[in-house]
Amino acid sequence: MVQACLVCSRVHRGSLAAQAAAEDMDKAEKPSPPAKKHVRLQERRGSNVSLVLDMSSLGNVEPIQPVCTPRDITLKFLRTSSHVLRKQELQQHAQSLAQLQEEFSVR
Repeated sequence: MVQACLVCSRVHRGSLAAQAAAEDMDKAEKPSPPAKKHVRLQERRGSNVSLVLDMSSLGNVEPIQPVCTPRDITLKFLRTSSHVLRKQELQQHAQSLAQLQEEFSVR
């Protein structure tokens, strides 16, 4: 059976009190930051007027034009080019660096 010692319990209580006092001092030194107020959307926009979007006239403003991607442009160029090479001819031309530079150099 373990008996509590009066001296040990006093020391333990004293150290707990010292810890609590130290924590209170730490809290006093570091002021807590003020709580942030939640800002509503209208306040962030700087206006309390409701935002209204008129979608009815969108189609009348400007017709939607298709966008040509680089892939579309390349495919169109390949379909309309006049000097078409077969697979073997392409391989032969690709082996000659001078021919490639002559073919594709900017003049």
